[in-house]
Amino acid sequence: VAKNDHAGLEAWYVKETAHLRQRSKDMLVMAEEYQKNPEAGSYGVMSRKVDMAQHCQSLAAMYSKAADEAEVIAHVHRDMKGHS
Repeated sequence: VAKNDHAGLEAWYVKETAHLRQRSKDMLVMAEEYQKNPEAGSYGVMSRKVDMAQHCQSLAAMYSKAADEAEVIAHVHRDMKGHS
């Protein structure tokens, strides 16, 4: 997408927002599964030191924050295409 193609950039960020929101939902589902069955995440020495449910929740929060930011950028490009 060209840097001055605000409609194209808006569409890209809208799509990216949806993708990131889905990733966040997926991580929350995974966290829930680890909470139901903590032994599922206990593979090897490393994972015993990591709370897999908490790890998934942290990733979900990061994906959600990234989605919020992508949504803001989409709105910026929507506003900019009206001024081009």
